[in-house]
Amino acid sequence: MYIPIYIEKGGDRMQEREMLTAREAARLLRLKPETLAMKARNGEIPSVKIGRTWLFRHDTIERMLEGAPPAPEPSQAEA
Repeated sequence: MYIPIYIEKGGDRMQEREMLTAREAARLLRLKPETLAMKARNGEIPSVKIGRTWLFRHDTIERMLEGAPPAPEPSQAEA
């Protein structure tokens, strides 16, 4: 299940990003969800935690599947 997240970027425009849950991202990466959560906590994989739920950008996971390193998320100050 994709979770659309809307992020303000450049004034009034909104950009939709497709997010994956830890279970979905772990399935794609062939990792246990616990391992993926540990990598997210350690900053090895860009993610966001909302409450008790880890979310991962679909395009970041796709890049990792293609063999590219995950790109760091831009900080709020840069946005």
